[in-house]
Amino acid sequence: MCLPESMSKHNEAEKRLLEKRIRPSFPRLRILEYLLKSREHPGADDVYRALVDDIPTLSKTTVYNALALFEEGCHGRQ
Repeated sequence: MCLPESMSKHNEAEKRLLEKRIRPSFPRLRILEYLLKSREHPGADDVYRALVDDIPTLSKTTVYNALALFEEGCHGRQ
């Protein structure tokens, strides 16, 4: 069975978060999906601008906190 690319990115993002014991909330999933498909190294403001139209309740604080959590997870979160 072939999944649409957006669905496979969602599954990949959820799997990565769960592996790092990070709760896969909707904003975290969408932020990580965006990072996984980005060919550049976007900053927090870039991520916010790219997602705020699809997630009107998204705040810059949520983006900054998610990015910090992802970074912490990459450095051996227990």
